[in-house]
Amino acid sequence: MQVADEIADLLSAYSLEEVVALAVTLSAAAAAEENPEVLESQLHAILELATTGYVDVGCVSYLREIDPVGLPGEIKEYIADLLAG
Repeated sequence: MQVADEIADLLSAYSLEEVVALAVTLSAAAAAEENPEVLESQLHAILELATTGYVDVGCVSYLREIDPVGLPGEIKEYIADLLAG
C-alpha cells in the first residue's frame, strides 16, 4: 500500500513512458489483489497517474479481471471510472 501512495506523491517526476508502465503494472497487481485496502490504494494511485493524461483504457485493461461482487462501492466506482477512460 505504501508503494502506491509513494507513486502518487512523485507524480510530477515521471515521464510518459514511466506513467504508462506504472499504470499497467498497478492494474495487473490490482487484478490479483485480495486485500480491499491495498486494492483501493492501487486504484487511487492509478487515478492519480491518469491525471497526467497519459493513461488510457488500454493501460488499465487488467482491471476488467476484477470481480466487483462484494467490493465496497468506492472501489467499484474507481474501477468503473478507470475503465470508462
